[in-house]
Formats: sequence, C-alpha cells, structure tokens
Amino acid sequence: MKRGIFKMILLVVAVIGTTWLLANRIVIKNWKKEEPKPKQAERTETPDPAQLAMLDEMTQWLRPFDSLNVNCYYDARLTAIDKMDSAHAMINVPFRYARKGANCYFRIDQTENLFSKDGYMLVDHNARKILVTPPRSVMRGGMPDLRQLFKTITAEGYTMKKDRQGAAMTISMLSPNNINFKEFSVTYDSVVNRITKIFLRQSELSDPLNTEADKLMTIEFAQLSNVSIPDSCFRQQKFVVKNKDQWQCSTAYSEYELVAR
Repeated sequence: MKRGIFKMILLVVAVIGTTWLLANRIVIKNWKKEEPKPKQAERTETPDPAQLAMLDEMTQWLRPFDSLNVNCYYDARLTAIDKMDSAHAMINVPFRYARKGANCYFRIDQTENLFSKDGYMLVDHNARKILVTPPRSVMRGGMPDLRQLFKTITAEGYTMKKDRQGAAMTISMLSPNNINFKEFSVTYDSVVNRITKIFLRQSELSDPLNTEADKLMTIEFAQLSNVSIPDSCFRQQKFVVKNKDQWQCSTAYSEYELVAR
C-alpha cells in the first residue's frame, strides 16, 4: 500500500471526523490567489442557524468516533482511491476498529494494528511479518465548542448541505476550492437511526485544480457499537508471546518474520 493512500486512511482512523482536524488548528490554505486585504477590526457575526444546526447534527453522528470515547467498535468496508496511483486503490476491503479503555485495535484489509499497555504490534499478513515495539500513544482529539468549530470551518470556506434520498440522509461539509479537504459527508439511515457511511474527498496537493486527481475515501458501516466490543481484538498472544523477556511468534504464526524493537 503506497504511503499517500495509507496516510489518508490513518488520518480518518485517528480522528475520523474532518471537523476535529480543522478545529485543532491545522493550517489549510486556499489555492485561489487573492489580493491582500487591509486589516479590519474583528466583527462578531451571528451564525446562520440552518448551517449551525447541520454542523451540530453532523458532530452528533460523529461522537462515537471521537478519540476520547474509550469504548467503540465497528465493522466496515473501506474504499480508498488515489487517482494519481490507481494501481494501489483499495476497493471494498475489510475495515475494523475497536477501542476498550487503553487498548486500541484496527484492521485494514490484511494489516492489523494493536496499541496496548504491553506495546504496539503491527501484523502484515501479505508480507507475513510482525512488528513489536514498546507502547505508543494513540492520537486523542476531542469535541471542540460548536460555535468555535463553525467559525473555523466558515473561515476556511466550508458550507453545510443536507440531502435526502429515501431513508438515507446525508450531511455534507463542502469547500470545492480548498487545497486540502474539498468534501466530508456523513450518511445515516433515518428509519433505524444509524450511521451508514462516511465519505471524504481530498485534493491532490501537486495539482489541486484537477478534480480528476482527487483522492476519495468511503467507509460503509455494517456494525457500530459502544457496548459489544469483542475481546478477541486485543489478544496479542494470538500472534506473539514472551519467552524470557524475548518476543517470539506464536505457534500459529511461526512462519512469520518477527521484528522486535
């Protein structure tokens, strides 16, 4: 898997709501050249109630994915396409995420990652390799103040939009001239009241005007829960065990190459 598409996936895994990325002072520049404007006294503007309501609803649907949520589990299918590197596209691959207390696990296709108090482990089933390192911290974000978030995304040129197609409701955050993220949307089933899809459109930094070069990611959810979290996701001993303070592959994975750091 190429670095560009992997970084895009990890971005969504770490803080799946683009809203939080914007709120945490990530500098996003607009690629449209503008003449410098004279400084003016800051004005206090009343947010558009309809726009604010749509952003509020989007953040409510994203709350299960907040990295401060210590109990979360979902099974999904992931499609990630980098049109500048289509040979490494990922189409409808398994995507599983689980978090329980300090333990965090996610799997993308044939790669599994586990963060725990005992250490970090990466299993690449395609390469038949296992990496074990000392514990690593998991990125933690948190939900910002709604009005401050609205002010931030408005300054970056984003507008909110809501569409209905049958029972499916989609809330989108759009900024077609943004050099980083052009679109982020959440789709939910209004009948069963369950999130079904997250979509992200990212610009190709080397050619942001070319929409045909945009990177696209879709996550379609089959299961989402903050109660039923399988312990099997966190069983490091399935892959590696310690023998006299030395890591070694378990019997089931004895043919894998182990890299311990």
